[in-house]
Amino acid sequence: MPRGVHPFNSRDARIAARVRWDRESNRTAATEPMRQALYEKYERIVDPNNILASAERARRAEEARRTDLMRASRIAAKRRSARARARREEAEQLRRNRLGLDPIEEDMENCPESA
Repeated sequence: MPRGVHPFNSRDARIAARVRWDRESNRTAATEPMRQALYEKYERIVDPNNILASAERARRAEEARRTDLMRASRIAAKRRSARARARREEAEQLRRNRLGLDPIEEDMENCPESA
């Protein structure tokens, strides 16, 4: 097997995840330890010395969580935009190839004719 390639691929991972959640009767309870750990992580980030009042620490932790989600959303939007741009460029290249145009001929095609 090539180095760095794991026999467990993404399809296998999706199947395993579905099996795991099909067998779970209470998903909320199953994910509670993860959510609690994440909440505590944000609290440690915003108040590493544990000097804030608990209400203020909770407010700041929620803001930090929302900020991270907004950053992740921005990254995802940029990636979607880049993929869409690549698809448009590929479609345009296929169109040019189908018409037998090279970039110079296409530029001349779009120019007004000289009299």
